[in-house]
Amino acid sequence: MGRIAQLSELVANQIAAGEVVERPASVIRELLDNAIDAGATKIDVTVSGGGLTRMEVQDNGCGMDEDDLVLSIIRHATSKLRTMDDFRKLHTLGFRGEALPSIASVSHMILRSRVEGHPGGIELRVTGGEKIDQAPIGMARGTRVTVEDLFYNTPARLKFVRSLQTEVSHITEVVTKRAMAYPAIAFTLKVDGKLTFLTPGSGDLTSVFLSLYGADVTKRALAVHGVRPDLRVHGLIGAPQDARTARHAMWFYVNQRPIRSQALQYAVIEGYGTALFKGRYPLTALFLEMDPALVDVNIHPSKLEVRFSEEQDVRDAVTRAIQAALMTGLYIPDLSEKESPVDELLQLRERPHDDAYLSKQLAISDADGVDRMSYSASHHVQDSDAGGYESQSREGEFRQTCQVYTRVQSASSSPSTPLGAELAEALTRTPAREQTVSQEPVDDLQDRARLRPIAQALTMYVVAEDDEAVYLIDQHAAHERILYERFMKMAGAGTTQEQELLVPLTYSLTPAAFLRVMERITDAKRMGLVYEPFGEHDLVVRAVPLWWQGIPLDRMVQETIDTFLEDEGADQKTWEKRVILRACKAAIKANQRLSMMEMQALLDELSTLQNPFTCPHGRPTALRIGRDRLEKEFRRR
Repeated sequence: MGRIAQLSELVANQIAAGEVVERPASVIRELLDNAIDAGATKIDVTVSGGGLTRMEVQDNGCGMDEDDLVLSIIRHATSKLRTMDDFRKLHTLGFRGEALPSIASVSHMILRSRVEGHPGGIELRVTGGEKIDQAPIGMARGTRVTVEDLFYNTPARLKFVRSLQTEVSHITEVVTKRAMAYPAIAFTLKVDGKLTFLTPGSGDLTSVFLSLYGADVTKRALAVHGVRPDLRVHGLIGAPQDARTARHAMWFYVNQRPIRSQALQYAVIEGYGTALFKGRYPLTALFLEMDPALVDVNIHPSKLEVRFSEEQDVRDAVTRAIQAALMTGLYIPDLSEKESPVDELLQLRERPHDDAYLSKQLAISDADGVDRMSYSASHHVQDSDAGGYESQSREGEFRQTCQVYTRVQSASSSPSTPLGAELAEALTRTPAREQTVSQEPVDDLQDRARLRPIAQALTMYVVAEDDEAVYLIDQHAAHERILYERFMKMAGAGTTQEQELLVPLTYSLTPAAFLRVMERITDAKRMGLVYEPFGEHDLVVRAVPLWWQGIPLDRMVQETIDTFLEDEGADQKTWEKRVILRACKAAIKANQRLSMMEMQALLDELSTLQNPFTCPHGRPTALRIGRDRLEKEFRRR
């Protein structure tokens, strides 16, 4: 007897379910596609227990008669096409005939449907892919599919399911993406009996954009229109100042089918060009309408991946459409439109940048003690959404560094350093060897007597000396390392100090984003960011990490939210990357002049660090030229 045997229909369906039904959101996606293809104008989605306990999708579409209902749970039975010629002209979302059989094979499923003109409907009960019962019922026209106990017969799949809240967020994202694609359909989503999302079904794309992103963002959104003989590009894009730090808000549709496409992402970013800050990604709801023969949607059972026959032409068309929208829609942001919260929330006040004033502030702050931080730095703040951290005054922030350091030194007779007395002793030791500029970075900053600043070279390097050598210190790299180590201490697990806001910040999120961010509330609290629900899909931020002081809070909170949305597994390593980014952006820059007092504060604090030798990116902070080398080069010995 041969070893090869044909698999049973049940086993084949369960194998197919592994690709079609990855998680509860996959079920909702397939059922929504069927409802849309049925011509529904109203679709209601109900979810319980993260979708694992129960999911239901009800529509008012054309419905199915008894024969079609029975055939719908048979693999590769479909009403969408008959031949490959039909496939090349496909305008429906579904076509494979795999969804319902795959879902039924890993759940308890109930299908109810009625077509127009029939006195009643039909109910079909399926368990594990096997039909259990069939009976007539009374119901309105349309279809209602109930899925219970998902993966009940495949327990291994349950091990890969994330938390219930995460699963609900994915379901919500599926519903909202379909709502964006079909604004003429009224969608509702209820989670555990609570209405979490709805659209009016008015046919206006802007109304859906408004329900997801709020009034301010929608008001600044730009309409996109681009037409060529074989392609039409249209939709809405966000203004550059509303861009995110992750790609999760870049949505694309081909013939109203939601898709994922790196090519289109690159095309949009290229279209924004220099209008978009590096590392930011715009809000995008972009629709491409084209001949179905020019795009292959049969790449994967999820139908999210597509292949364009002329990808470069499509990219060019999208880029030009984005450029045209920006040319007609960009404007200089009005400061009165959205006032920066920094000054009001953290009680910053402007002051002149002079040493006399700084000395006065240092004297005042000395009396305050170590535990308090007086933020008197001047911040020339632009709209926090307009251009990133670089809009702040670096000089003001660096003077804050001098101020903090001087307070710490005045409060203790020994240097404030993780190495304690050992380092204090090391600071007075004689160098063990000499180095030349071209050989190695300075490796004994902690082993030196106090460095004395001499001058600033090229407005980029601090020139300093001790009794035995001359040093060149990269002011940006050194300050970056100082800020990094300070921030990491403050952002350490369970030790982050919080700054309570005088005026809490509120954020409107999409339903899916709200659920995902609420799931990270404990992680955020541990890092010093305190927020809570405020209404259906809003957050209110009550406190921020203390080390965020002096930066545009609105932008920093939004970037943290984006990080939570982009990476469900974001951990301390992710937080460390943000600390590095913050330190780099906050550090003093090249071409910024420093006073002797500022240079001395920089050198003193650098000598107290655990690693004063490199910046967080690995670049050296300083180079050293020994006395012997100098005397040799000048022929003094």
